[in-house]
Amino acid sequence: RGASGPARKGRGPVYAALDLGTNNCRLLIARPQERGFRVIDGFTRIVRLGEGLSVTGRLSDAAMERTIEALRHCRNKL
Repeated sequence: RGASGPARKGRGPVYAALDLGTNNCRLLIARPQERGFRVIDGFTRIVRLGEGLSVTGRLSDAAMERTIEALRHCRNKL
């Protein structure tokens, strides 16, 4: 999923993509160029959000806390 950030004078838009899955949280921040994008920042963390889910049918408190902490880090980068 992409979201554009505020354009900086003379630099154009900046886009970010966040991928949150059952194992990882990833963030990629990039600026468009002639033939694609130039990555300007990124972040990845193993959060194990789905740890134990198949056994209990529920997300564990520890897994949710790890994930929330990773999302806070992403928020700070954005």
